[in-house]
Amino acid sequence: MSKPYGIVALWHGRLLRDRGARAAIRRAQTWDEVLTVPAFLDLYRRIHAAGIRMPPEILARMALAVSEVEPREEAGEEEKPEAPPELRPGRVFGRPRRGEDRAPVSFDRLRRLVETEEPDLFVRLLRAALVQVEGEGHPVHLSRLVHAWHFPAERLSARRRLLLDYAETAPESEFPQQGETS
Repeated sequence: MSKPYGIVALWHGRLLRDRGARAAIRRAQTWDEVLTVPAFLDLYRRIHAAGIRMPPEILARMALAVSEVEPREEAGEEEKPEAPPELRPGRVFGRPRRGEDRAPVSFDRLRRLVETEEPDLFVRLLRAALVQVEGEGHPVHLSRLVHAWHFPAERLSARRRLLLDYAETAPESEFPQQGETS
């Protein structure tokens, strides 16, 4: 895990304990709106204090995405922000919930997400997908994904990872068969 994503994960642990700050970030619709939330400014200061220079719009979009992640059951997440592979977004989006036989995020919705080039729209669609999976995910994976979406070569790699991870966990019924249209 590289440093900025770990800082975001630790910040997320603190954010979960401050319901008001988390709600303020979750209500925000744009990265500009996130700039007015003191909890975000704390994240911004921590990133810069670590010597990391990151454009505020990228960091704010990361905050928008990770604010949708619900607490995990494992104790000590704040102290050890490792990101288990099973919590990569594509895997989470494809894995059926207990007692279900469908992916929580349909392949059509995933395709719309990965075909998006514009970072603001991507984050909006990503947040909607996170609601579909009841906030399951990990801040490290999500912040890494949002960061990648700002750079064409990294976006291509992230797009591929999302699709392949989804294919690993989604039931076969999620994928259109030859000759079917969606």
